[in-house]
Amino acid sequence: MKQTLFSLLFVLLALSSCRQKPGNSVPVVDLVAETIAGKRPAIQARVKNYNPGNAEGEIVLFGSASEVMQLAAYLDTVDVHDNVDGFLCSDGLPDFCGETIAKVAAVPLNQEDDAACSKYRTVMVRTALALMDTLALGNDGVTPLGKEAGKMIVFTSPRVKEVAAYDLDSLFRAFGAESPVIYASASLEDTARECYRELRRRNAFTHKISYPLRKSYIALTDNEGNYSIIDTDERYIQN
Repeated sequence: MKQTLFSLLFVLLALSSCRQKPGNSVPVVDLVAETIAGKRPAIQARVKNYNPGNAEGEIVLFGSASEVMQLAAYLDTVDVHDNVDGFLCSDGLPDFCGETIAKVAAVPLNQEDDAACSKYRTVMVRTALALMDTLALGNDGVTPLGKEAGKMIVFTSPRVKEVAAYDLDSLFRAFGAESPVIYASASLEDTARECYRELRRRNAFTHKISYPLRKSYIALTDNEGNYSIIDTDERYIQN
């Protein structure tokens, strides 16, 4: 019993030490610092060129298979807004009609010590940038494949906000750019409401009258822990 309690305490302390908060003494990860300093022009260009008002692109849900499937199913059918004026009133059309909802199922990364935590923070920044890009791999994991850019990126795990939000937000703020990132809450309703509100504020809805289109990807890690985005079938995620 004592050993079990000790193990639980160790995990909780590790997670607590990994959390980032604005204003604390821990600097941003090297990748973000180098980009801000002008040492990574390709990343800097991607951040600066992000257009929050671009209606083209995918609403990307990134997280565990169960999280992304659950949120995608909800976004497919939720209808609590009038799509013309945005008022809270069902109009018989899904709130996200005409949108492409991309599910990216990923295996969670280790965060048990400082080194793993720093790597996790860096990987989440790289992941956001990759999801903004138009490159994916075919289902063989090798062949380059085009995809729509992510116009909104929803991280479904609360760990991302707890651990990596400081780095992600600092990167976009440094260049006066809006961040495409949404941190999901525990409530599907609240997450959907925030996504809807942000897309409407940015005027980034497609305004197409059609049911949401689904796309599916898996995210596999390389030796450095960085994710590759691979096109797949939804049945693979379900299984």
